[in-house]
Amino acid sequence: MSPHRTHGGTAAKILDLLRRDGPLSHFDLVARTGLAPGTISEAVRALLVDHLLAQGEAVPKAGPGRSRRLLRVAEDAWGAVGVHAGATATVIALLDFAGRRIAWSAVPGICGSDPDASLSRIAEHVESLLHSADLPRDRLLGAAFVAPGPHDLERGALLTADFGPAWSGYPVAGSLADAVGAPVRIEHEADAAALVELRSSCRPADGFAVVYMGTSIGCSVIADGEVYRGGGNAAAIGHVPLPGARTPCTCGRRGCVEAEAGPAAVVAQAEQNPALAERLELSGSTAAVLADFDRIARACRAGDRAAAAVLEASARNLGRAVAVVAELFGIDAIVLAGPAFKAAAPMYREHVAVALKSRARPSRAPDVRLSHQTDAAAIGGALRVLHATPVPTRPRDD
Repeated sequence: MSPHRTHGGTAAKILDLLRRDGPLSHFDLVARTGLAPGTISEAVRALLVDHLLAQGEAVPKAGPGRSRRLLRVAEDAWGAVGVHAGATATVIALLDFAGRRIAWSAVPGICGSDPDASLSRIAEHVESLLHSADLPRDRLLGAAFVAPGPHDLERGALLTADFGPAWSGYPVAGSLADAVGAPVRIEHEADAAALVELRSSCRPADGFAVVYMGTSIGCSVIADGEVYRGGGNAAAIGHVPLPGARTPCTCGRRGCVEAEAGPAAVVAQAEQNPALAERLELSGSTAAVLADFDRIARACRAGDRAAAAVLEASARNLGRAVAVVAELFGIDAIVLAGPAFKAAAPMYREHVAVALKSRARPSRAPDVRLSHQTDAAAIGGALRVLHATPVPTRPRDD
């Protein structure tokens, strides 16, 4: 790509606001950002010149004065990709510059696979999505590889052994960037899902947390309308030890939330009851953790007491950890996201709510609700690219 000027600061705020709430007028942008009209005008002019914004039709004012022309993001200026890596399935989402999903694909999961082969396959699917959406490769702003944490953000590597030893420490970001021909960042699946909740029309108050449970457990805290990232891997509750808990964890410690409450822990506990494991035909393999967890959840809903006891222990332990996060950050609401919660929503919602109430201050315990977003981690990863990447001018059409 030939060098272009990039847009950050005020321009980036305008783009993010229009993606979430647009189209908006110049007056709306001033009111919502609190910035001076001249500052907004200068940034809007530059974005229009570089074809990153488009003007819609004029909207008449209720009172005297000129009508207001609505602004929107130029959807075809750039695209971004989110790759949500999973044990059994990997979802790839392509968003346009306005943040709308325009294409998606699902490929086999990466658990136990060779990283080079898996990333090559993912890159092929990204190329196919670009072709199906008629988006030239030079308009791919970047991609996010979304996975459970923890991550080595500096090296662009996973530090989790969830997908097998070959993936732990492997330079995912650099290898995938070479394969797709665009910058790649690593994103935690909880943070990615939180970005989607921020865009939701029914998003909670400014201070809320997203607890994400897929094959592992993660948490993302939203403060003042932004994902709180700290120095990286912030609010990573999966490997926070629970008082009195002793179950060995894959990280080498004992009593971590994930080892006591995660889907793998639920399956392992169920397997200690041979009658239950046989009745539910549990596989017990690493790649089948979510499938086994779903069988246990369905049995619980059907009235199986042994299955319910296993899930209840997990939900209680998770509730203890979430209550601490809520108290530390002053959280107003908790959103439960991810495939594991969809399988066992009532049990977890009840016990998380009970734990929050037990530690709540006299005012009120945080609300607990279930996310209804689909493919949130993949979409949120692509949104992170749009949000965090300094935006160059749009490439010229030949």
